[in-house]
Amino acid sequence: MEVSTDNGTAWTPATLKAPLGPYTWVLWLYEWNLEASGAPNHRVLVRATDGRGVPQVTELHDEIPDGSTGLHAITVTAQA
Repeated sequence: MEVSTDNGTAWTPATLKAPLGPYTWVLWLYEWNLEASGAPNHRVLVRATDGRGVPQVTELHDEIPDGSTGLHAITVTAQA
């Protein structure tokens, strides 16, 4: 799992917890210093990497016929 806070220019690895099994979700953590940027709103992108080291496909495609693609993104707001 990697996280980008600059719209995909740079990617930083997240810390992963051990999976409970071969087909389970994996919890992850990314610690980030929001004060360093100075802006109140931030777009955060995440991407997964498969067992062979291949990162998730970034182009957005429908789920049919091969499954959905694209990156998950959220906007977070920093508050004092």
